[in-house]
Amino acid sequence: MSQSASDDESSEPEPADREFGRRGWLLLAGILVAFVIVPAIIYFRPPGVPYVVAYLVLPLVPAVGLALIAVWATT
Repeated sequence: MSQSASDDESSEPEPADREFGRRGWLLLAGILVAFVIVPAIIYFRPPGVPYVVAYLVLPLVPAVGLALIAVWATT
């Protein structure tokens, strides 16, 4: 079975054409904030709010931000 011309052309760029660029650095910053900075802040300066807010809702904010940055960076 032969491949058509559209199957031969890939929509993915060549590995040499890919760059880390501004989107990659923003994604890296989002990862750093979500996985290092916010948990450190919660650990060293526990907020004076109930447990559910401190350990479930506060980490949710940077997680949503990270998800939005990831979707934007990969499109």
